Amino acid sequence: MKEKLQKHLDASREEVIQYYLPRVLESPPDAFSGQLLTEKPTENDARKWLSRQLDGVFPTAEQLIKHITGQSLDSQFFIDYLNHKYSSIYCL
Repeated sequence: MKEKLQKHLDASREEVIQYYLPRVLESPPDAFSGQLLTEKPTENDARKWLSRQLDGVFPTAEQLIKHITGQSLDSQFFIDYLNHKYSSIYCL
């Protein structure tokens, strides 16, 4: 589940980068243009800059799960829960 969530987060992050990339290339923000060694940024430079900007905004799947549930995913907890619920139903 965590891997699937991470794929969705990565895809969303890439969509944001794709949306803003032409805008950053056309009119680089001051915070970005001050870091450039050339007058015009390359697509690679802009992509890296956008990615760094999103680092603080997009959590990892692990961080998101922990923020929502207050703990990391615990497969043993889930297995114990299922055993408890289904053992009485199916006489296990």
